[in-house]
Amino acid sequence: MKKSIYLIWCIMTFSLITTGYAQNGISLGLGGNTAASRGIEAVFWNPANLSVILPNSPRLEMKFFSLNAGAGNNSLSFNTVTAYMGDGEPIYLTTQDKDNILGLVPNDGLNINFGANLSAFSFRYRRFGIGIESHTFGSITVPKDIFRTALIKIGPDQYDYSVDGEGYTYGKMKLSYGFTLLTDRIIPGLQALRFREIAVGISAAYLHGMGYFHVDKGKASIDINESGILPVVDFQGKIAQIGNGFGMDFALAAHTYDGWSAGLVFDNLIGAINWNYGAQMSVSRIDFGAEHMFIFGDNQLQDVDMDTASMDTTYDIDAFSTRLPVNWRMGVVKDFGHVSLQFDYGTTNHIRHLSFGSRLKLNFFWLAGSWKRAQSMNIWSGALAFAFKHFYWDIGISSRSGLSLASTRGLMIGTSLCVGL
Repeated sequence: MKKSIYLIWCIMTFSLITTGYAQNGISLGLGGNTAASRGIEAVFWNPANLSVILPNSPRLEMKFFSLNAGAGNNSLSFNTVTAYMGDGEPIYLTTQDKDNILGLVPNDGLNINFGANLSAFSFRYRRFGIGIESHTFGSITVPKDIFRTALIKIGPDQYDYSVDGEGYTYGKMKLSYGFTLLTDRIIPGLQALRFREIAVGISAAYLHGMGYFHVDKGKASIDINESGILPVVDFQGKIAQIGNGFGMDFALAAHTYDGWSAGLVFDNLIGAINWNYGAQMSVSRIDFGAEHMFIFGDNQLQDVDMDTASMDTTYDIDAFSTRLPVNWRMGVVKDFGHVSLQFDYGTTNHIRHLSFGSRLKLNFFWLAGSWKRAQSMNIWSGALAFAFKHFYWDIGISSRSGLSLASTRGLMIGTSLCVGL
């Protein structure tokens, strides 16, 4: 039992789970980089900031790689699991223990979001950028009644085991450009702010789908009463292997003379994938009608005709299209020189997040830290970076709900390596 619980926790927490977009370590540490991104990072965070050419910055930048990957769930921490596992020997769970475990799982089930972002061999030349990315996202809901059945002896009641989920993997090859729209302007109503520059950024992308699944139906239940049991299964899932499409991102950026910057980004403002290879539908059904089946003898059921009551098949379907979720972000940053403070707010894959972060620059050594709120959880992050004119490397780490490994509900790590010419 102990090993089974531990294995379930590992599966839920080491499934590349993310709650926000983060292409490198410093962005992870800041909780976002919508307004502050510069250089090649602007290709991924805000293409409008490509219009900003920093003094002494290299004309050409190449990013060898940028990766963020993590793990987590919305209910269980290491502390929770180990509290009911003992020292390796089987332990007895009291009624209170079982109630405590069930209390950690929301009524609408345990939701697991999984994903990862990777880029490799991307370039920036002046105000142009070329990004090569891959994105993976998925969402699976595990019903609470599965935990109730496992912990409490099954008896006369209704049990809902319905599941829901979707997921996809796609590559994104995009060309980005940032250009200055206005310079040295005072916006009516904001006379106190004199804008040095207002810029626009656009990214056009080719999308290559590399896998898709969606649960169209995921109904499963058991009804138990004095007459017997009545199980019902009605599952219908759609899968595909390869697709292609076109996408476009749009961004705005504004910068003042006294260190304020703001950004607004719409990822996948246009973005759809036509899944035209390996499209299939999987269907499974179990239907015994409306009457409960009588239980007789020692845990035995009356004879049933499973061939008539059940169906399990997979068949090819026509190509279909899916719309990528529109991710939007807005951010504000105030640069005081060596220290900057920033705010980010938006959605990623339907998950809303809010963050406050700060960065400290000490010559070539940078430190960053932030607090983020997402999925009703507090997320704490930190990062360090070594930044030279022709070399940049960073690493960041983020923890859900707790600052220690024992109390966290998940960890995320981000890192990147860039060179300039």
